[in-house]
Amino acid sequence: MPTHKRRQILDAVKTTLANLATTGPRVFEDRTTPLNAPATSLPAIVIEPVSPETHEPGSQGDELSGPRIDRTLRIGISAVARDRATVDQIAAEVEVALAAGAGIPAARSFDYERTSFDDQGDGEKRLFAARLEYLAVYETPATSPY
Repeated sequence: MPTHKRRQILDAVKTTLANLATTGPRVFEDRTTPLNAPATSLPAIVIEPVSPETHEPGSQGDELSGPRIDRTLRIGISAVARDRATVDQIAAEVEVALAAGAGIPAARSFDYERTSFDDQGDGEKRLFAARLEYLAVYETPATSPY
């Protein structure tokens, strides 16, 4: 069975961000991973779709492809570390990796939108984060999410 284009985009982002200098292989796809558990799990990147994904009618296509749907997926990419300087470094590496790459093949466009900042906890359990948000616009047939 083919893979949904949303999954193709998320997989491409994860592959692009795998093994950055600061985070290495610590790239996760959800917040259920206990990032503040062992010290070896940080610094890290967490990638997740941000709801809602929106859509609108796209082109009419041609006789073979039929009508299309334009979909917009917001992707949150969180840089998480125990200090702000490391978070800033990860964020910079993410921006460079996503800008310098060949793009995200399944997306018609993939653009940086904004960054927000957060910190939680205290003492040794304090975590800092920067969440970069990107918008991926992609198209699917009206009758299929592939």
